[in-house]
Amino acid sequence: MSRVQLYVYDLSGGLAKALSMQMTGKQIDGIWHTSVVVFEKEIFYGQGISMTAPGRSHHGKPMQIIEFGDTAIDEETFNEYLSEIREHYTADKYHLLDFNCNSFTNDVIGFLTGQHIPLWIRDLPADFLSTPFGASMRPVIDNMFRRPTPGATPPPGTPQTTAPTPHISNLLLQAVAQQATSSGSNQPSTADPASSTITAPVHIATNPPSLDSLIKSHKVSLIFFTSSTCGPCRMIEPAFEDLAREKAGPDIVFIKVSLDVPGAAEVAGRWGVRVTPTFIMCLDGEKTDELKGADRGELKTRVDLLLYQAFPPHPHLSLKLPVLRGLSTHAIVYDQVPDLAKLLAKLQTTATTFGLADYPSIAAMVHVTRAPGADAVNDQVASSFAKASDTFVAVALPQDLFPLLDLWRIALLDRNFATKCALGDHGLANMITKVSEHVEKLGGATPKALALTSLRLQSNISSNPALLRYLMNERALRSNFTQIAVSGLLHEDVGVRTAASTLVFNLGTHLQRSRRTSPTRPDTVEDGDWEVEVVTAVLEGLSRESDLGIVSAFGFFVMLSPSFLEQTGPLLEVLEAKSTLEAVANTSHVADLIRLAKECVLLCDTPNSL
Repeated sequence: MSRVQLYVYDLSGGLAKALSMQMTGKQIDGIWHTSVVVFEKEIFYGQGISMTAPGRSHHGKPMQIIEFGDTAIDEETFNEYLSEIREHYTADKYHLLDFNCNSFTNDVIGFLTGQHIPLWIRDLPADFLSTPFGASMRPVIDNMFRRPTPGATPPPGTPQTTAPTPHISNLLLQAVAQQATSSGSNQPSTADPASSTITAPVHIATNPPSLDSLIKSHKVSLIFFTSSTCGPCRMIEPAFEDLAREKAGPDIVFIKVSLDVPGAAEVAGRWGVRVTPTFIMCLDGEKTDELKGADRGELKTRVDLLLYQAFPPHPHLSLKLPVLRGLSTHAIVYDQVPDLAKLLAKLQTTATTFGLADYPSIAAMVHVTRAPGADAVNDQVASSFAKASDTFVAVALPQDLFPLLDLWRIALLDRNFATKCALGDHGLANMITKVSEHVEKLGGATPKALALTSLRLQSNISSNPALLRYLMNERALRSNFTQIAVSGLLHEDVGVRTAASTLVFNLGTHLQRSRRTSPTRPDTVEDGDWEVEVVTAVLEGLSRESDLGIVSAFGFFVMLSPSFLEQTGPLLEVLEAKSTLEAVANTSHVADLIRLAKECVLLCDTPNSL
């Protein structure tokens, strides 16, 4: 017997915890690497399966040690097991997201103890890919883990076609990849994309606990039972890997079970598998289909049918919406610099009236924001400005706040300052909360200048995904943000209503970008109740103002909505949205607006009425 431990390391060296909210909109505390310690050896997967004395690997000292009790497996049997699985855990099959060190340790822990590694470690790739940033970085990560295609010769001077990524993102990914795939001295191998293929994201399961944990953590599971002596298995395996490359994702897992490995026979027995190749297909953990034999066409048909059942296409995908789909999803930014001398004078008057001693910190921000977007705001200026702003909004009258809001609008165009605010420690939330309190209290009497500047500030916030997610991920802040937008849509002043339409349009562009790139993984901003609230206000606003901005905002909020069938669609019927939009189309004299409104009418039909 031997004690079994899981050593946990953070490959990012703390960067993930510091930057994840800014980059992904989701807090990720580490990029976890794990190794198994048993029989006085530390065993991990990167450049193949490696062994070292516990705590002596290139990863250094573990951040955490998780105990799994004692194993009943003897060392000789365990060594035989490792020998059998080495051919599956090779360096060329490693992939940071799909088949990594944690895939290995989960399998080994299952063999040794019948348990599995913690979900917060195992599900990290799915959590990362569920964010728009994660989805956008997928091609970059795939490029890092390519294997050579036999016989292929890359053309000389082939340019790198991968889209550029933020500098800090590249540094973090490169550091993580190097740490993950190194065995202590080796660097991760690279290959020209023109002469390489992405390693198929196929997981290995050698025992029931390992397989069960994979099935439970994915909506769709496709299991391939194979053996080394099976000729048809070798014929069909490339087709299985091709399907995995094409269709695997955060909710879809492809698993291979080799009956040559000790413990796999028990897996086969549980699923009633007696011949190879056999394919078992599961939906939500339950077996739905089984296929025997090496028929490539039938395998693809069965997989497609299962995925259609698991992820029925959105009803809007069948609609012809050329105008809506052709609209730009780039947010509108208010980047005009106001008369800074007048702005300073107004701020100074208020500061003098209320005896605000830290006014110079506000003035310092004015001086560094003369050229928006110049990344001139350093930590000291940002911190002092946020503190002074908190004091200012606490005592100033509502009619005196608009110069400060206008300064924030320009300051947030500075990427350094926006990044600091997205990390949640520079006063933005307090600013939005205070304005929301004034708007709620004053209602229709809210000063026009306050309403306009707050809506323009929030429009600029909405153009920055990290800032928007920061404010939307906390329910109270989302409520405050939304109240300002809804109040603006219903304001009696046409200029305020137009600014509110721009804000809601920007929110819609964020949703559309996410829905189009990650249709099965809603953005963290998505929320059915929130969508209902905003769409209701937009429809009421349409009865007062029917310009391209607000109709586009309606289209972006509704099209491909994850909540359409359960919430938004029924709401549109109750509110008679079709009649409202038809009235816009029938009364407008603007051709583009007429076409757009007619397409939005089509969005209102639920599947029962299509």
